[in-house]
Amino acid sequence: MFRLFYQLLYVVLLTFSFILISCTETTPRHHAKYEPQTKNIKENIKVKPVNLNQIIMKEAPNEHKNDPLDVVIYGTEWTFSNGEVDSPAKKDILWATTLGNEAVVTVKVPKINESRINIFSLTLNNGKWMIRNMVDVPTFILDDHIKGLHLPFTKYTVSESHFDHKSSWEITDGQKMIMIAKYPRFTFTPPKETNKININDHEAFVNTMSNGQSLLYYFDQEKLIWIAGNLTKNEIINLAKSLPSATSPYFPGKP
Repeated sequence: MFRLFYQLLYVVLLTFSFILISCTETTPRHHAKYEPQTKNIKENIKVKPVNLNQIIMKEAPNEHKNDPLDVVIYGTEWTFSNGEVDSPAKKDILWATTLGNEAVVTVKVPKINESRINIFSLTLNNGKWMIRNMVDVPTFILDDHIKGLHLPFTKYTVSESHFDHKSSWEITDGQKMIMIAKYPRFTFTPPKETNKININDHEAFVNTMSNGQSLLYYFDQEKLIWIAGNLTKNEIINLAKSLPSATSPYFPGKP
């Protein structure tokens, strides 16, 4: 009987111990809250570069033909690779100069990844300015060289154009834009505030403006040589002195 009693007591104690252990283990000692970690994943979106697809030249409205700048602004249209269409604004003008009935306007093309500069040559005809030539100069390829020229930079690109018995060379390093032109000789009224100097035994005239632009010109036999750009007075004079004769087949460089 005692044996049966102890067996029952053992079962009761074992059961109680099991219940106690189970209750203790199901009650966590540390309360932990599970929160799924969310990573800020940035999508690697590749933005397509914007390029200049086309330059459209059109006739400017008659009321905007009295100023070379207006003719360029209202007579030029750019189409870009992203489908946008735009025209030059005054903030895009790098520099502009006028010499008698001839004018040059340089414009930096906006919105594109690969920098380009457009140079417009204009002529005054019957009191109205007309675009006679346009040169598109890429400024992201700077590997040209003209022997003998005294330029204010060492790496640059050159574009050459010939029109209406006129020749011009556009030289840029992406910051400074220079035009060297050789035109048939013609008469005109000198620009205001022009100083007379000597360039290679030629009587030359230089005009430096407050906005950092300079103009220099002289006559060499039957040719008008003129240089314009965002150059200092010393830079444009040194460049002019490095030019050969207008009759040289290597003009504006040297052999």
